[in-house]
Order: sequence, then structure tokens, then C-alpha cells
Amino acid sequence: MARMLSQPTRYSTQVHDWVRAKNQLKQLHKYSECEILAKKLNLKKQQEEAAFQFQQRATIDQRRRRLLKKQEGERSFLMGKLKLLQQKLLIQKESDERNLEQRFSNLLADAEHAFHMEFLSQREVNAPVQSRRSLENTSATFLGSLLQKKLRGGQQYSVPALCDLYGDEL
Repeated sequence: MARMLSQPTRYSTQVHDWVRAKNQLKQLHKYSECEILAKKLNLKKQQEEAAFQFQQRATIDQRRRRLLKKQEGERSFLMGKLKLLQQKLLIQKESDERNLEQRFSNLLADAEHAFHMEFLSQREVNAPVQSRRSLENTSATFLGSLLQKKLRGGQQYSVPALCDLYGDEL
């Protein structure tokens, strides 16, 4: 816009003709007629400069109005988009909160159930486990012992007999 204001005034063809006529009158030494034409020329130039500046300002104002209208349209479009995103995020937040609350209540119910089942379960028997040396060498359990050593890295576990554990209940 500053470039538009710094443009030179574009004069009409009449002004250009009068400038040429004034120069010809000077060359012909007709100074009185040249002076009258110079006054008319200055007046015409001032009128055209004023009209040109008015036209430039009108063009600039028109461009500003178009730009403001375009910016307002973009702003309203973006505000609409922003509201849609806010609504979408609000719905997602509410959904996530409901899911979190449900997960929490499910975990709480699972924990309460597990504690209740543990409370109702039978007590464990703490029977002493004694390993028998002959057990490792008998053929019926030898392959199982080898497999157990292989899987456990050389550790052996002895399992007590069921009669020792539940002697009275069986």
C-alpha cells in the first residue's frame, strides 16, 4: 500500500499536450501566452493529482475492506473449527473419565472378591517335607527326576504324600 502511495501521478493526455504546447510557445518567444497556459496547466495538474490521490486512497480503502472481510470470514471459520474440536475433546474426556471410573470400580470389585475368597478358603497345611534318598534312584521316578533337574537347573523338590497332608480328611 505504501508503494501505491509513492507512485507518480498519471496525468491525462490533455496535460501532456499542454506541456508540449507550453514548450513550443517558449521556443517561439510567446511568453504571455505561455504564462497563461502555465497557470491553466498548474491548475489542471493540481486537479488531476487530487483526483489521482483520491482514487488511490479509495482503492486502498476498498482493499482494506476486502481484507477485513476475508479475515473476519477466516476468523469465524476457525472459531467454528475450534468449537468443534473443543466439543470433541470434551466428549472424549467424559468418555475417558467414565472408562477410568468403570475400570477402577471393576478392579476394586476384583480385589474385594479376591480378599473374600481368600478369607473363605481352607487353611493351608504346613506339613514338613522330607526328601527320601531312595526316591531318586527308583526307576518309576528316575526319568521324572531327570526332567525336573533339567528344567529347574539342578534343583530338586520333594512333594509330601497326600496322606500326610490330608490324613484326617480323606
